[in-house]
Amino acid sequence: MSDPLCEETRKVRKTLLVWCLATIAITLGRLFPSEITALGMKVTAASHAVLLELMAAVVGYHIAAFLVYATADFAHWYVNHFSTEWEDDVANYELYKSELLAKTKLSEEDRQFMEEHERRLGSLWRGEAVKTYDRLQKVVPFISWARAVIDFLFPLVVGVIGLFLLINGSRNAL
Repeated sequence: MSDPLCEETRKVRKTLLVWCLATIAITLGRLFPSEITALGMKVTAASHAVLLELMAAVVGYHIAAFLVYATADFAHWYVNHFSTEWEDDVANYELYKSELLAKTKLSEEDRQFMEEHERRLGSLWRGEAVKTYDRLQKVVPFISWARAVIDFLFPLVVGVIGLFLLINGSRNAL
């Protein structure tokens, strides 16, 4: 359940969501600015379509940037996650193999002592610890899906809605 997004992707996602919020407010609320003081220009009804098209270009850029960054982050996370799992499996197998080979050289008395010791260690992990682990194993996929929806799907859906509203609004403003 590690964080799949790097800081740069989070910045792009935040910017995408802010632009989408602005586009939704402008298109659905008809909140066209009458003046853009930072650029020193007045906005007329005729220039609304141009303003919406420019905003559509900005939102389109941020959707593309988010897709690229998020895809790269997801690929990195996926490979890292499964390579770590594989390395753990290999290490456990090597440990098991070395223990098995070592046991073959033990006397019968030493083998019985080791088996008893393993039974005692195994009993430490039974009971509540195993139940908690099993519960967590069942919940992790749902948490992962929820994070995927929040981190990946939601920004894309909002971006596409904002882009659609901008394009539709620019057509209606003409």
